Order: sequence, then C-alpha cells, then structure tokens
Amino acid sequence: MVTRIADLDAAHADRLPSATTATTSPSTTTRIEALRKAKREQDEEVARVKMFIDRFRYQATKASQVQSRIKMLEKVVPIEVPPERKKIHFDFPACAQERPHGVSS
Repeated sequence: MVTRIADLDAAHADRLPSATTATTSPSTTTRIEALRKAKREQDEEVARVKMFIDRFRYQATKASQVQSRIKMLEKVVPIEVPPERKKIHFDFPACAQERPHGVSS
C-alpha cells in the first residue's frame, strides 16, 4: 500500500498525496509549462533588447539608453527549465500466492 509519493526533480521536490497517480501531478506539469512560457518570454525580451543595442549603439542621442539596456541585460537571471523527463517502464513479476501458516498442500 502506498502512503506517500515524492516527486523528485533536479531543483525541486514535492510531496504528493497518495491518491495522486504515480506518473505526474497536475501541479508539476503546470509548473513546468509555466517555466517554459516564462523562459520563452525572457528569451524574446533579451533578443529585443539586444536588437535595440545593436541598432543604436553608435548614435550619440541614444547612448544613455543603450548603456542602461546593457546594464539591464547584465542583471537578467536566466530561467532554467528542467530537461524533459525520461519515461521508464517496468513490470513486477507476478508473485506466488501465499498460503496461511500451518496449511500444507
């Protein structure tokens, strides 16, 4: 009988209720999807800022804006998405039927 299920991840650990299926919990999948979305949005924003820097780097009128955007890029902490989980399939062998103690065949 299962009393607890632990969902272990490279950077995160969750205790799941025993009624939850052993595959993945909805909270885990939604958390990973949210991380992927945030990572995609962050990458788009970084690309947009780099394009601005490359476009206006040598213009005197935009020099202060370019410098502030460079500082902003230096402060960005990249979001790390955990790698895709590998699925492992295994089967337990059928166990022999137990006989009560004292019963002989």
